[in-house]
Amino acid sequence: MIAIAIRTHARAVTNLCQFERETNRQISKLGAEIGSLLFRHRIYKLMTEHYALTALRLDLATLILHRDRVVQHVLFQKGRGVPISEIGLGGVGSELL
Repeated sequence: MIAIAIRTHARAVTNLCQFERETNRQISKLGAEIGSLLFRHRIYKLMTEHYALTALRLDLATLILHRDRVVQHVLFQKGRGVPISEIGLGGVGSELL
């Protein structure tokens, strides 16, 4: 009886250690993917800002003012319980006039 309990415990510990190693590998992989996505996001954001400023001939102060107004609008809507994905251009357009 005791031998069976010891073997069962040993298997459980071995499985737990294996699960921990696999989990750590997955966490490392996901961390690398997140880093890559954040890097790509930053590149596209910088390119978008550059093209927006160039194409629309906006000065940086106006762009920052508009961005701040949009952020306030989104935060207000979020505070009212509106999901961010449902906040459209209709409500934001008036903020930029």
